[in-house]
Amino acid sequence: MTSQTRTVTPITLAQKNSPSSQPPAWVNRAIAAGLQRLTVLSLEGTPARDVISLTAAVWGQTLGNGKVWVERRDAPRFEVAFETLCRTCRRWPAPADFLAALPACPPDRTEEPRRIESAESKARTQKIIDDLSKHFSVKAPGAPAAAAETGADAADGPPERQTVTQESD
Repeated sequence: MTSQTRTVTPITLAQKNSPSSQPPAWVNRAIAAGLQRLTVLSLEGTPARDVISLTAAVWGQTLGNGKVWVERRDAPRFEVAFETLCRTCRRWPAPADFLAALPACPPDRTEEPRRIESAESKARTQKIIDDLSKHFSVKAPGAPAAAAETGADAADGPPERQTVTQESD
């Protein structure tokens, strides 16, 4: 019985890559952790132990190329993608499989602009209300003025409906 030895030729990653193709350190850590989990599964096509770190480096370059990863937004997505790969893959996945398993970005949660009223704006609004109240009399149900004008006794309770009258100029 002869044992077969697998010879691994080291591959040097291109040094010409722009800094933008290098992902942030957290991406490299997430990839390393995810690939470790996949390695434990001994899937068909799993890279040999002596090249797994090189595999992680290639994944990092591939995923970092032209992408902007934001840890707060993307770290949970990376975890879900690797969980999906661990659960569904029968063969060692490629970076494209990872990207296919990566959930969509959550929608941006932009807050509604809050209305900030200045003192000038409040004064203008109050003037409009005062001007309108000069032209229209609104009598709230149960208000003493409404009882006096309708001839009803305030003790009888509030009128059945609200009356609006317009004064002529």
